[in-house]
Amino acid sequence: MKLKVCFAISILVLAMIAGIAAADVPPLKYKDPDYQGQPAIYENRVVWHDYRNGSMDIYMYDLATGIEKPICTAAGYQGNPEIDTNYIVWEDHRTGNYDIYMYDISTQSETPICTDPGDQENPAIHGNHIVWQDSRNGQWDIYMFDLDTGTETQICIAAGDQEETAISGNYIVWTDRRNRSHSDIYMYDISTGTEKQLTDMTSSRHPAIHGNYVVWQSWGHEDEDYWNVCIYDISAGKVEEITLTGSQNDPAIYGNYVVWHDQTNRNNAIFMYNISTEVTKSIDDSGYHRHPVIYGNNIVWKNEHNDVYMYDISTDTKTTVSKETRISSFFMTSVFVIFCIAAILYLRKRGQE
Repeated sequence: MKLKVCFAISILVLAMIAGIAAADVPPLKYKDPDYQGQPAIYENRVVWHDYRNGSMDIYMYDLATGIEKPICTAAGYQGNPEIDTNYIVWEDHRTGNYDIYMYDISTQSETPICTDPGDQENPAIHGNHIVWQDSRNGQWDIYMFDLDTGTETQICIAAGDQEETAISGNYIVWTDRRNRSHSDIYMYDISTGTEKQLTDMTSSRHPAIHGNYVVWQSWGHEDEDYWNVCIYDISAGKVEEITLTGSQNDPAIYGNYVVWHDQTNRNNAIFMYNISTEVTKSIDDSGYHRHPVIYGNNIVWKNEHNDVYMYDISTDTKTTVSKETRISSFFMTSVFVIFCIAAILYLRKRGQE
């Protein structure tokens, strides 16, 4: 009897340790453990990928009506959405590899844009042009699809990987690793078919573009050992660096505003920079925040719980766009520990009888 009691106690202790260790681990499907993440915004519409159904799906929230709507809940993973006008694009794993799909809000119809062999990921859209990174040639290249003509075009198939595409008007930008020692930012003009290298001699990544400005993060610029945000004026051909304490990551831009998440005091805070006034402002510095995007006066991002928030520049107010209802891991762990202790005491008492 004592041997059985000892065995039962050992099992319960091991279960308790496993429960504590796993309490803060979210469910994982394919490559992304987020609940709500990777938000994008256009006018009054916010889109994101969402794990509420047990796999990643695409959801949309209308700021004007307050209505949330599932856009794609197909089998498998749908993630990294982008939105422009009435079109939402994302990467989709329903067939076993990553493809590019599009949803037309006005017709409520879904269309596969590219299902070529290999993977197609990280789509971006502006107007009638969709761009993405594509591995069909054995490395990451940049491809574009024209919604007007229904034609697909190779934009860059240079040596090394080309990744992290963004587009605005006639300009496409991406992270380029053809210079093996570091990554650079390149730009392509659709109207002229010409390519231009924007950076050199230091690793740069995560480009974003709107209108006349390109932004990205560069490592060790001006001999500093952290990431800085740089702004490139296309018309003037001039680069400006924003220098702050800590690292600046994942910049986004709209009009005269640049936003990023900033690793200050071990937090990931959301910051905003006004190009016209050269004023930097902290938007949210409490907790862990990432992946900010901006359209008009609205900035959206996700926090450490992978909930989606929005800040209105004009009203200086923050609102919750999407928040997953959850019981805190501390509460669940506490309940589990109490249950295990009670079970151990009960088995001990039974063993002594």
